[in-house]
Amino acid sequence: MSDAKTSQAASDFFRPKSAYQHPVLGPNNAQAQLRMRLSSCISPSPCPISHRLVFLDAVPSLRLETYIRELRTALTRGTCLTLKFTTIGTSISFFSRSFVLAMLPFLSRRSMHGQVTPDVQCHGLPSQFPSRPAFPLLSSLSQVLQLLVSSPTPFSICSVENTSEDYAMLLNDYAHDLGDNPIVRQQFVQRWGMEGWREERLYALWEAAAFNAQFLERWSVTVQK
Repeated sequence: MSDAKTSQAASDFFRPKSAYQHPVLGPNNAQAQLRMRLSSCISPSPCPISHRLVFLDAVPSLRLETYIRELRTALTRGTCLTLKFTTIGTSISFFSRSFVLAMLPFLSRRSMHGQVTPDVQCHGLPSQFPSRPAFPLLSSLSQVLQLLVSSPTPFSICSVENTSEDYAMLLNDYAHDLGDNPIVRQQFVQRWGMEGWREERLYALWEAAAFNAQFLERWSVTVQK
């Protein structure tokens, strides 16, 4: 199947609310544009001392409470923290057909590159955990918020923002960059092979369609210690 047909098939399968068309990111400005888009998702910080960015998708659900507790201990008073993570859509029932469709992008991939979310790749941040399937399927926004405010020294919630539309755009741009940017495509194929490249593009387009269909939701929560 051609690249164009693959992209169209993923979009048609989920019947998203609206179609997104974006210019192909060139080899010289791709990372800069992705960083700009990501930074626009973060609400202005009310605290000038320090601001950190954390991605939770790779944190196993059973480790989430401990991980947040360790974050709280490690941060100095007054520090702002933005947590970005994916959850199943609020209207999706556990193990329903829609749940299974939303789960597919989080299956194990040939490339470890695909185990890290595109926004983490864009920021060049190392991940403490090797894979990302558990969190989006088993955790919810309310659970994360409860963990953030349930300790004797709770975080103060500054903002909660649904960034699903922006994240779907990021995934689409990432997939198109893999397909249309010859430098990116060649480097990826050299490392992971053609099968890994096809798999990575398909899953990125599939995940973007799942966000557009509200099978998945992307959140940005800013807190202050």
